Amino acid sequence: MTEFQELMLYTCFGAMTGVFIAELIFLIASAVSWVKGKIRKRKEAKKMRESATKVD
Repeated sequence: MTEFQELMLYTCFGAMTGVFIAELIFLIASAVSWVKGKIRKRKEAKKMRESATKVD
């Protein structure tokens, strides 16, 4: 294999590894954001239910 072919191989491998790692980080960040949103909505719904029962 020539030097140029090795360089292309390393570059492509590095790029694909970087994309894979970035995709994993994005998936983890999306999951954390989704869970936080779900918790926030539950808290808001609980506050609304509590305030509705206090008024009655």
